[in-house]
Amino acid sequence: MSDFFKDNQPEEEISYTHGDFCTPNILIKDGNISGYIDLGRGGLGDPYRDIALCYRSYLYNTEINEEELKNELEHLLGFKLDMQKVKYYILVDELF
Repeated sequence: MSDFFKDNQPEEEISYTHGDFCTPNILIKDGNISGYIDLGRGGLGDPYRDIALCYRSYLYNTEINEEELKNELEHLLGFKLDMQKVKYYILVDELF
């Protein structure tokens, strides 16, 4: 398993990440994001870590299908998602 992660690790862009960016950790008030909780895994990392956890969380917690979610995230983020990176970071998170 270790070889898989080493052989498939994508090139990273480093920035601050939440570390567990999923729907239960996003506070909403009056239809707007008002804050975030559970920042224990926050720190420097690839933003795709947060994108991947957000993607997985929305699939599990809403009725949206994968294609609709991908299109919506691409629209909101303003760039085409690298789904290989999304899938890689979902797998990495399963180890925690």
